[in-house]
Amino acid sequence: MSRNRLAALSVTLLVSLFLAMSMGTSVLGSQPSQRARDDIPRQLLPIYRAAADTCPGLPWTVLAAVGKLESDHGRSTARGVGSGASSEGTAGPMQLGIGGKAGNVLARYAVDGTGDGIADVYNPADAIFTAANFLCRNGAQGGTDLRRAILAYGHTDRYLDRVSKIATSYQALAPSPAPGPTPSPKGRFVGPNTPSYQRLTPTTKRLYAKVSQTFHTRSIGGWRAVGSVEGSDHPHGRAIDVMVDYPSPAGRALGWRIARWAVAYADRLDVKYVIFNGRIWTRTRGWHGYRHPADPCNCNHTLRHDDHVHISERH
Repeated sequence: MSRNRLAALSVTLLVSLFLAMSMGTSVLGSQPSQRARDDIPRQLLPIYRAAADTCPGLPWTVLAAVGKLESDHGRSTARGVGSGASSEGTAGPMQLGIGGKAGNVLARYAVDGTGDGIADVYNPADAIFTAANFLCRNGAQGGTDLRRAILAYGHTDRYLDRVSKIATSYQALAPSPAPGPTPSPKGRFVGPNTPSYQRLTPTTKRLYAKVSQTFHTRSIGGWRAVGSVEGSDHPHGRAIDVMVDYPSPAGRALGWRIARWAVAYADRLDVKYVIFNGRIWTRTRGWHGYRHPADPCNCNHTLRHDDHVHISERH
């Protein structure tokens, strides 16, 4: 990786680090081993961890292992890593498909990891966030089928085995705290011990509890330092993202149940607006079409909110 690219990363690091840090798990959870600290460029380690946070169930170590195999974390001089494309049609530090035999993975899963409005396959932050999105949509979400997700990326059992070994070597031996709400012996709702939950407003914590208890889900994001759009409620602790299984019909049905429930109890729960499946509900207009400003083609499933229900609170 060139000095100029590493220098540019240091400028955008904070944005990429918190862009979609809804779950607050991997950054505060499993710690990097000494091998990980020695092998992964210091500018990339927090980006791997933040990108994995966008997909509850995806260990940051697996994402980093993919980056190691694909380009030695961007240090490879092979064709297609820093410019151009490989013979298979892959490009960038995560070797994402941009056409040809590899297909156009970038077009389908692109995520702007730096917040500059452009998803650049050669930009490490954009590439890592996009790779996390790919793994998430292909089985990693909720940890349901990591094996399938990795095979979708690398296609062979040998690739799966190598990712597993590298990921294991990257994780410190100290146990990580379990993510998600923990039951109280007295029956009182207790939220996760992460900034994602702890920095929510009291009203939003109440909403978090109601959603968790009503729909029996633990995949709920909350506070993050930087929102993906101007005026986002996440940095103020006034919004949650309830993850659903995408693209399964059951996940979509659950998402709409949650969204309609939030609207039905909008006054009682102090709901400001709800976004799901390319639609937004507001108090003044009801349900209508939604398009994220960073997704002009309206084709990014995360920015369309196909994989999560966003609920903002007024207070």
